[in-house]
Amino acid sequence: MRRRRGLAVLIVGSIFWILSCSTVKHQEEAPTQVSPPPAVRYSPRAIEAQLPSPEDLQPRLSMMRDRSHLGFEEKGFDPCSFGTDPRLGCPSFKLGILHFQLMCRESTGTIQSIPKMFPVAAQNLSWSIGPISGRSRTDDNGYAQIRLIGRSRLKTQKLILRMGAQYMGARLEDISRLVLPQEWCRH
Repeated sequence: MRRRRGLAVLIVGSIFWILSCSTVKHQEEAPTQVSPPPAVRYSPRAIEAQLPSPEDLQPRLSMMRDRSHLGFEEKGFDPCSFGTDPRLGCPSFKLGILHFQLMCRESTGTIQSIPKMFPVAAQNLSWSIGPISGRSRTDDNGYAQIRLIGRSRLKTQKLILRMGAQYMGARLEDISRLVLPQEWCRH
């Protein structure tokens, strides 16, 4: 009987030892992992939706200038410094300002002398630069302004300018005074 009792104690002890070893091994093989909290994904469109308008950014970025100061200027900025949610990311954006003057010449075709020119006054314009588009209007002296926000360098982008049925294209950095043929100016 003692032999059976000793054997039973040995078997029960062995079972406890095996179970305790297997439990330890199981815990070592599959440690408990803590998942990080869900992160907000970088979303350029969400950032753009929170940005101030180009008109509001222009003075805040010290980019105010007279319309007669022609040409293109761009300045990079951090959207998080203007109130966007930092969890969305803070990639660099650019504010671009184009001042240009539209002039019409009285002649058509190729000419050898300097033609008489006059401003394209008080005309509505449509424009597009890649996926960005908008409207502008010339003043009485033919000056107009385009303001836009982009994620990449803007000055090498091509501007498509439309006035009525006419349209033209040029790189932003090349635009200051545009002399248009007479057919653009017939009303």
